[in-house]
Amino acid sequence: MAKVVAFVPDLLFGSRVVSRLTAGGHDAAVAGDEEALRGWLAEGYRGPRAIVVDLTAEAPGRVELIGRLRTEGLLDGVRLAAFYSHVDSDVRTLAEEADFDLIVARSRYAREGAALVTRLLEEGEEDAPAEVAEPEPAPEPAPEAKPAPATDAERAAEPAPEAKPAPATDAERAAEPAPEAAPPPPARRPGGRVALITGASSGIGEATARRLARDGGWTLVLVARREERLNALAAELGGATVIAVDLTADDAPARVREVLEREHGGRLDLLVNNAGAGYGGTFARNGYAEVRRTMALNFDAVVRLSEELLPLLRRSAPSALVNVASTAGRVGRAKSGAYSASKFALAGWTDSLHLEEKRNGVHVGLVLPGFVATEGFPQRALVDKPTTRWLVSTADKVADAIVDAGPGGKAERYVPRPYGIAAALRVVAPRLVRWALSR
Repeated sequence: MAKVVAFVPDLLFGSRVVSRLTAGGHDAAVAGDEEALRGWLAEGYRGPRAIVVDLTAEAPGRVELIGRLRTEGLLDGVRLAAFYSHVDSDVRTLAEEADFDLIVARSRYAREGAALVTRLLEEGEEDAPAEVAEPEPAPEPAPEAKPAPATDAERAAEPAPEAKPAPATDAERAAEPAPEAAPPPPARRPGGRVALITGASSGIGEATARRLARDGGWTLVLVARREERLNALAAELGGATVIAVDLTADDAPARVREVLEREHGGRLDLLVNNAGAGYGGTFARNGYAEVRRTMALNFDAVVRLSEELLPLLRRSAPSALVNVASTAGRVGRAKSGAYSASKFALAGWTDSLHLEEKRNGVHVGLVLPGFVATEGFPQRALVDKPTTRWLVSTADKVADAIVDAGPGGKAERYVPRPYGIAAALRVVAPRLVRWALSR
């Protein structure tokens, strides 16, 4: 198995790099500083080898270290790969001047790193025989006369094996361009568009991540509080950026933006504001505290995150922002006043933002689900009854609507679509709607 050392001073990120390399079939380890890196090299990490260097920070110093190690002869036969922030072209130039064998943007490496290192090592194996064969011309003159009689017989028997490598290598080289031109991971997510989904650890957010992963062409950024759930989903989908954060925290928007800037060069093609919660009960029982708590997550957090990321959406235009509201944001029901208030506010704000951002190339869409069976909203009372089961939709159908309202360019989508009738009736026949809801 090929052995790879990831020179990543940030050990937390380094462990992620190593886990991806390991998942790709490599025997990998992380070195957090010069001492650790020298330790691996001195230990004699034999066979096809590679060092993956993180150049997203302190690039000059790390490139200079690689130069010293090379001068000391510690990197003979070692393949060198580097990843950098793709907005920093100076770092790429620095790596090129230092003769790195592979130089890629960090966002691409996050998706294809293991496969790229595999190809790098395979190229090293192909180059190795030429280097090993070179010292043999000197010894060959003497043996040439000696083996003449005996070697003729042996060589007569060996033509088949000797002739085999040449054709086999040609076939391999002929076959290599095909995988390189269209390797499996890039076919799914070639690194074009970046989509950020909040509330991605379960329910509608998880379904949306799965839908975009199936569509291909998306680099996913998954946001929620439950890091373990996010990591499991990211691994299942073949890789994604994970941000574990409580979106109601004061520093949450800045933290999310910092990751986008660092990991994806500030690119954002689709923002799905899906995180939310609802708590039942009358206003008389729950009071303002319940309204404030619900508004903080369902409305305030969405507005604050959108404010922070809107410059990235404009910079990446044409792009899209999708807010997941609810039919409760068009038609209020008893014992869900706080939830309805937050979704009414979100729907109204989204309508305005749609008109404001159109000229900036940012499409703003609104999705209004009805009853949807999710982890947070199991809808047991409706699902358990045959007469009302049909009212309940699925997270997958909402995910389809999010795609329609985002990349698909629709301004508004109800799920299921007939729920839009209730919203229309609330305008044209309010008394009828109130009567029906009071039954």
